[in-house]
Amino acid sequence: MSTTTPRVSVIIPAFNAEAFIAETLDSVLAQTYANVEVVVCDDGSTDGTRQRVEAYGTAVRYVHSANSGAPSRPRNVGIRASTGELLAFIDADDLMAPERIAAQVAFLVRHPEAGLVFSDYDEFGADKTAERGHFETCPLLSELLTQCAPGADGLILDPATATELLLTENFGSSSPTVRRRVVEKVGGYDESLTSSEDFEFQFRVASSCSIGILPEIHWHKRQHPLNMSAHAERTLSRKIEVRRRILAAETIRRRRWKLKRRIAGWHADLAHFYTGRDNRLALRHALHSVATVPALRVSLFARLALDVLGRDSGRLRT
Repeated sequence: MSTTTPRVSVIIPAFNAEAFIAETLDSVLAQTYANVEVVVCDDGSTDGTRQRVEAYGTAVRYVHSANSGAPSRPRNVGIRASTGELLAFIDADDLMAPERIAAQVAFLVRHPEAGLVFSDYDEFGADKTAERGHFETCPLLSELLTQCAPGADGLILDPATATELLLTENFGSSSPTVRRRVVEKVGGYDESLTSSEDFEFQFRVASSCSIGILPEIHWHKRQHPLNMSAHAERTLSRKIEVRRRILAAETIRRRRWKLKRRIAGWHADLAHFYTGRDNRLALRHALHSVATVPALRVSLFARLALDVLGRDSGRLRT
């Protein structure tokens, strides 16, 4: 890294974000780190997003483009429009803790081998409360964090370890900080994906270089009915699609088995989702699930039978 205070470009994809974008921008502009540019990439909003952003004047750069229907393209637009050596991402309805950028920059300065750094986060809004960080829901990652020496400044995961964890634990969400040279090396976000694009991008980065993990909660994820993760059908379908791509290239038997278990589980979740809505699709996903991992056959069809009887036996794993 060329300096201990590199320029950081904060890239915010936005679509019809007028309800929350001001809070997000306020949290970004309140960072304790000074060398920051803020780029909002409006993906064809039809509400008052533009007016809310332009009210910040020169403190925020506003870039408008036609609607693409997904966060990938506006993130790529932001990458091209920005100038920072480091790229920090945040969604237009989430909030940054004041020290997030300073902590992540300091980590990347100390660890030049790391191409990307994640911080823990919590959830708020809807029925969510900030009682614990997301990393506590990632058992393998949590175990590694408990093994850190006292005073350690986080974890460094080599590509083999990082990708192994990511096969079963999505601990990154949509808000890492990454070196621009790494993005140039692996390519930007896949614009063919309407969801799970963040995981797919992060997996490519983790496959190419070490990544860092900071256990502190440095950002806050807002939950509300309009955010992308609320669309279970689309989210699960894209999760399956991305893991199938990884499976096609994977040769290690243990890792292939983990991927198949995840894919089968999400097909089962879609089977439950469609039960009573479209039983033909429910059966189709049930068959995909048992074809991927045959051992799931008895329990899956028993649970589907309960669903048909109105017993609501299963919850979606999103």
